[in-house]
Amino acid sequence: MSSTRLSLNRCILAGRAVGDPVTKHVTSRHGETTLTTFSIRTPNDTYVGSVIIEVQAWSRVAAVAQHIVKGRVVAVDGQLTQHEYLGPDGKKVTRTSLRADRLQLIDEAGGDDG
Repeated sequence: MSSTRLSLNRCILAGRAVGDPVTKHVTSRHGETTLTTFSIRTPNDTYVGSVIIEVQAWSRVAAVAQHIVKGRVVAVDGQLTQHEYLGPDGKKVTRTSLRADRLQLIDEAGGDDG
């Protein structure tokens, strides 16, 4: 009997940008590419509260992410990633982020912050 392993990592979140995006050019084994990072905050929920998560947009998706401004509602379709590193105090830090495969700008900047 063979073992079948299902690997599914898909996350769709919508929320308001908590700040303007930061864009930088990085060099990888595939050459130079663009990385744009920003964070979104989901609406406050009775059971969960609101969640703030960092979004990483690479290459062509980064071009769309550069149009985001603080307060704009953004829908993100992507994969959850987790990175571990040592902090300045020498303790292990774990960071979870969403690597965007697609972005959709929902509205203009501003509006209610809730």
